[in-house]
Amino acid sequence: MLNALSRETILKRILANISEDYDYILIDCLPSLGLLLINALTAAQQMLIPVQTQKFALDGLTALMQLYGQIQATINPNLKLLGILPTMTDCTTVSRNALEHLQKNYTERIMRTNIHKSVEAAKSSESGKALCQRRHRLGDVYMTLTQEVMRYDNSL
Repeated sequence: MLNALSRETILKRILANISEDYDYILIDCLPSLGLLLINALTAAQQMLIPVQTQKFALDGLTALMQLYGQIQATINPNLKLLGILPTMTDCTTVSRNALEHLQKNYTERIMRTNIHKSVEAAKSSESGKALCQRRHRLGDVYMTLTQEVMRYDNSL
């Protein structure tokens, strides 16, 4: 992609050919602020940001929010922030402090659903069986998140 013309719009052009066939297309990105993320944000209509409840993730969120503002101002003015999703939450002081920071700095953007730290997520990946099929509490949390996302999506 480095030598391609309009390299930040490659994914958008690919998705333009198939987007009418789907209600939702989810683009999952690595936690990196590189060209792949720029392509995803250029192609997307909405963005949901999962944030681990730890210090380094909060620093990354600040940088991502700056990139979001740049993409919205220059390449994709229709991009909307659907929300910020706290992940890997637990009962530690570090997690509580991170949640407080998110609540203080991004009040209107925090999703009500939190994804708790659980070994079940790794087991699900290893087995190739979705969490909601494993009948685990974490699968129920993801179903709740799905409903919340669909409510927010309809209100935008």
